[in-house]
Amino acid sequence: MGNRQSRSGDGGKLVAVLTGDIVGSSQLPPDGRAALVDRLKGIAAEIRHCWPEAMAADIDVFSGDSWQILLSAPPLALRLAVFIRAALIGFDDGMDTRLAIGIGTMSDAPFDRVSQADGEAFHLSGRALEAMGQAKVKEAPWMRVRTSLASREGGWDAAAQLLDAVMRSVWTAPRAMAVAGAVRGWSQETISAKWPSGITQAGVSKHLRAAAWGAVEGAITLFESDWAD
Repeated sequence: MGNRQSRSGDGGKLVAVLTGDIVGSSQLPPDGRAALVDRLKGIAAEIRHCWPEAMAADIDVFSGDSWQILLSAPPLALRLAVFIRAALIGFDDGMDTRLAIGIGTMSDAPFDRVSQADGEAFHLSGRALEAMGQAKVKEAPWMRVRTSLASREGGWDAAAQLLDAVMRSVWTAPRAMAVAGAVRGWSQETISAKWPSGITQAGVSKHLRAAAWGAVEGAITLFESDWAD
């Protein structure tokens, strides 16, 4: 970011912070890492296009394979988390990301990059991602929710883990591509028309069913409703 930012203080409005790191990036050659950064920035640009009021600052990509996004609209956090993972998996080159959603307040101190910002939401998201990275169990979840509102954390953290299990067990690249379109609000006909290699509307429908899109969409819709108040 070229300009310095200031946001509400610890007693102010809630924000959401998405923090992630790419799984398997250590196997990439140097030019592959550069392409990965471009890919993440491209996904962020699509978020700005589809949800223009969501991102409070540009995506920050650091340490080669880590990234962070600040959202001024917490209700969109789960939808955008699903979109990011669907977009990555849809490339069909084995890339995916661990992703931690932190919802809380933030410091009003100025910052030049999102990763330099501070506050409750950043601590919650960063610590959750760090814990995921340290997990020794192969089946440990790659998506978690942490929030300062204890009454909401348990249920939404469990939901995030269930969504992660669906993504890692049944999502193929075509299924993820279909979800990436559906989560934007595109119709099946629109997804079909934009499909890179061509697909029928019936084919899109088949991919969405196999990806458990109905259940995923239900969780996203409930999350948006729960965090709207």
